[in-house]
Amino acid sequence: MTNIYSTLKHNHWYRNCIINSTMADKNKKVYFCPKCGPFIKVLKELWTCSSEGPYKIEFIHHINKNAEVVDEVEIKSRPEGEKVEYSYCGKCNQLIGKEENMKWTNDIIQMELNQ
Repeated sequence: MTNIYSTLKHNHWYRNCIINSTMADKNKKVYFCPKCGPFIKVLKELWTCSSEGPYKIEFIHHINKNAEVVDEVEIKSRPEGEKVEYSYCGKCNQLIGKEENMKWTNDIIQMELNQ
């Protein structure tokens, strides 16, 4: 299985997009797929802990290296309970983690690339 760091080491475009970010990027959010890399399209299901299915689906794109909701479908009104989110890569459909802060992500990737 390919991890994000080996993908970045072999893909010059991804590497430059992430490492050459500015201080203004520190508040930006980014999603990663272990298979497809950063800056992917994302489908996010929003549930509550007491619901039997998602109450909303969000479609997320990266615009200027920032994850932004570009569209959403409200299936029903939000049920009571704590919000639960499931994010999927828009390319390979793999379940992925939540968005990460771009500044933190840059620091981690820079350390990995320098090894």
